[in-house]
Amino acid sequence: MKKILGSLALVILLCFSAVGQNSLLTPPSYRYITVDIPNFTAAQVRGINSFGEVVGVYRTSDTLQHGFLLSYGVLTFLDFPGAVQTLPRCINDQGQIVGMFLDSSGVYHGFLRAVSGQYSQIDYPGATYTGTRGINNRGQIVGDYGDPNNVNIHGFVLSNSKFRVFDFPGAATTQGYGINDSGVIVGSYTTDSVTLHGYIDHGNQFTSFDVAGALATELLGLNDLNQSVGYFADNETNHAFLLQQGRVTIIDPPGASSALGRAINRLGVITGSYGDADGNVHGFVAIPGH
Repeated sequence: MKKILGSLALVILLCFSAVGQNSLLTPPSYRYITVDIPNFTAAQVRGINSFGEVVGVYRTSDTLQHGFLLSYGVLTFLDFPGAVQTLPRCINDQGQIVGMFLDSSGVYHGFLRAVSGQYSQIDYPGATYTGTRGINNRGQIVGDYGDPNNVNIHGFVLSNSKFRVFDFPGAATTQGYGINDSGVIVGSYTTDSVTLHGYIDHGNQFTSFDVAGALATELLGLNDLNQSVGYFADNETNHAFLLQQGRVTIIDPPGASSALGRAINRLGVITGSYGDADGNVHGFVAIPGH
């Protein structure tokens, strides 16, 4: 563990002070903070809870990805024991963290990190890979796995040690990215294994979602107000967006050449990543009302 200085510590303080039709809207007023991990590159902020604690990834000089937790001004590096790469995806209000890790055989597994710091491996039985991507305050985990019998990818919810598998109707692949306390799930699916579409699942009632005119759309996170974030691709680049009440708001940080919205907490604070004009990747926190 190490104390951090400057804008990274400010992220937490500002998160505490935040107050919190398919048509494109002009961006509302956000205060954007760039998040970089000192001495490393390609930071991405992938999850945020109601208290402003964030998790994400960064790259070392060997291009491998490792995780971090930023909590109350303290930076903690996260690595699943023995893993080649560790990719945290989400943190809930209890401080439980889920994500994925790559083992020495090149296989991805899910993990749960308890508040105590203890890691547990998560694997769907017989899967070619398991990705755990979201966790709500009830401890329900959403993710996806590779089917060993074919090339399909299926979504799942893990609750009370039991898996429930789900698929968007007619999809070749279904990935689960976020789950809120009401059990609403967001993610993406493909019908042709190529074109990405977003979806919202209310109690196994699926609604497809695409940003108008986009080449691809993914929903990557949501909060208990059913506000969702993600990205869409146009002919030039990827754009981060907020979806609320059927309306899309672009939330690209100023000067970004591309951006992805990855998580949103109950205060409407959004996290994600963006590329700059020099090709570097940074994390960001977007605080509304500033």
